[in-house]
Amino acid sequence: MLELSALGLLQKKPLHGYRLKQQLELFMSSCISINYGAIYPLLKRLEERGYVFVVTEEPGEAFNN
Repeated sequence: MLELSALGLLQKKPLHGYRLKQQLELFMSSCISINYGAIYPLLKRLEERGYVFVVTEEPGEAFNN
């Protein structure tokens, strides 16, 4: 369920791990607390499966969250 929720949020806009954690907790109505030890391995698994990819920023560039 966490993977599907993360994919749904990431489909809307790019998010880094910290912001993804916040959005997941809001999305799930704060019913659960997600720790950072779960977020980054989750993102790595999704990347390895080809579901997400890493976006790097150029110096001075930032995307809006």
